[in-house]
Amino acid sequence: MNYRILLFLAFFILAGCVTDDPRLPGHLNESISVYDQASEVNITPAWTLDSNGLKLGLSWRAPMKDDVLLIADAFGAHNFEPNAPLKFKIDGKEEILKPLNEADYGEIYMVDFGSAGVLNQSKKYFYTNRVFIKRILEAKNVVVRAELHRGFLEGRFSLLEKDTKNLWGTPEKIYAYNAFSDFYKRVWGEEQP
Repeated sequence: MNYRILLFLAFFILAGCVTDDPRLPGHLNESISVYDQASEVNITPAWTLDSNGLKLGLSWRAPMKDDVLLIADAFGAHNFEPNAPLKFKIDGKEEILKPLNEADYGEIYMVDFGSAGVLNQSKKYFYTNRVFIKRILEAKNVVVRAELHRGFLEGRFSLLEKDTKNLWGTPEKIYAYNAFSDFYKRVWGEEQP
């Protein structure tokens, strides 16, 4: 992780932030739509490891059944390459996810952390499904790459033994693997490794 990310995490730990804050990585939110009473489950994008600013999240509604939207989130104001897929290398084999909208550059938004300031972030949505999420959770080594208009972001999704020894007591949900595992159990009712 680069120094900005570590500094950002350290600030929140020292400031005593709670893990239930929906602005923090890996926050799982369940709700019921007031429009059609459909169950909704979302994960605030959580960090990939050995990353240069890439986070991943998920968004699901009950009518989607086994389909789900995967959110690629860039730390900073970046433009995603419009029609580029999100690339995963799963135990050495490449798989791609198509973007929800192949014409847009992603959405730039600001997150207000009060006294910590406002941070620019960018996100783009990709199609996927339950089978794919289960496969990346069960794989030994998963690396992900998002193509930007100028460059790319990449990170490791899978956890290694060294990753289970939490730095500074950070909440484990800030890691994409842990957040996705909780999401999978909540939406489809199955435990994942």
